[in-house]
Amino acid sequence: MNIIQSLYNQNKTKVFSILSLLILFIAAINIYYVVEVNVTSNDECYWVPKKVNADSSAILFKFVKENGVTWNAGIRNDDQLLGIDNIPTKTIWQAQFILNKFKEGELADYTVLHNGKILKTKVYVKKLLQFGDLALNLFGLFWFIIGYLVLSSKPDGLIQKLFFAIGVATVLAGMQVILKSFTFLEALGQTQTVFIPIVSFFWALGFSSLPALIIYFFWIFPKPYKFVENNGVKILLVLIPVILFSLVTVYIYLTFIAQELNIFYFLRLIGYISFFSACSYIIGWISLVINYRRLKDKREKRPIFLVLIAFRFQLLLFFILLQLHLH
Repeated sequence: MNIIQSLYNQNKTKVFSILSLLILFIAAINIYYVVEVNVTSNDECYWVPKKVNADSSAILFKFVKENGVTWNAGIRNDDQLLGIDNIPTKTIWQAQFILNKFKEGELADYTVLHNGKILKTKVYVKKLLQFGDLALNLFGLFWFIIGYLVLSSKPDGLIQKLFFAIGVATVLAGMQVILKSFTFLEALGQTQTVFIPIVSFFWALGFSSLPALIIYFFWIFPKPYKFVENNGVKILLVLIPVILFSLVTVYIYLTFIAQELNIFYFLRLIGYISFFSACSYIIGWISLVINYRRLKDKREKRPIFLVLIAFRFQLLLFFILLQLHLH
């Protein structure tokens, strides 16, 4: 153990530099997937999954834009999507993947259940950049770069380490864009290869760790709350990512490898954790506001105020882009 510790201390700077370059490379790959690979076809409506039974779900049209491309094809709210390009659609991911194969301006063949009758129609295809994915990955890249600079200036500081860790976790969570480039069936076919399991592992690691890291960081920045020193709180902050990672891993196994679980349940779990992550940012912002008000020295308040304003605008931008991203 002492030998390992000694080797790490001797090569700490090199390890940090290699890790940083690797994370930077992953961030660049994520952004490439957003702007080049995963440019989404858009039909100006929402697709909403509705559970039919334990093993299947239906895809319903909601919020169909009046005089939009789907509306003009004769499709209305609560119609059911049965297939695209004569391929039966079972999940939203699969339907989106099929639609993404069409180029801007082409007509996609839709098979729809409309008023109890089968309707075959053509929908004009528009293309849309996934702003939510772009926002997440740019947000992660920005946080990582700042975290790298902060940790470089004070390598042993807990606040600096947490700031850097949030950037790393956000970049890893952004690897979802790589996984989204595969259909459900393609993911099933490649689970025996190295690529998808590796990407899935690092995505799950970042995705599961992010909420606890954010909360912990803002509970000790700029000054720690007293309750953070409580052993129960510390144990909880460790248990949260462990539990979330375990859940995501089990659901991945049951859905994509054992094929014993409907993807609907997997997507529901991801939705719950995503909501928890969004709440953690809000908790962090509120904690920072309270911490700011606790400071009595105006010189201490000034830089925190700037961080508070910057973080608020980042959150607003993130949530606005996330809303634009919703299909």
